[in-house]
Amino acid sequence: MSEFSQALDVCYQRDLGFRGFPYTWSKGRDRKDTVRSRLDRFVCTSEWMALLPRASVSHEISGVRNHCHVLLDLYGNKSSRQRNRRFMKFEAMWIKDNKCEEILKE
Repeated sequence: MSEFSQALDVCYQRDLGFRGFPYTWSKGRDRKDTVRSRLDRFVCTSEWMALLPRASVSHEISGVRNHCHVLLDLYGNKSSRQRNRRFMKFEAMWIKDNKCEEILKE
């Protein structure tokens, strides 16, 4: 982990931290030898943080057996999002679609 932190420093990146459950992945969920870890992180530059100072990350328990949802709230709207519980899930394969950039801007 210290080498990862050093790599972030060299690239001028910061971990945004998180709220919620401390781990994003587990193995052996209900056993004594359960292994848990925080595998998923959002990192950014100081400039990005200056543009979006209210951005926050939360770990949400999900129906997926061994993984939490990791949500990035750019504008501090988490409370309104919780009321209607509608989440947008991003799939990496969407980047291949020619209209992806247009849809994200919209």
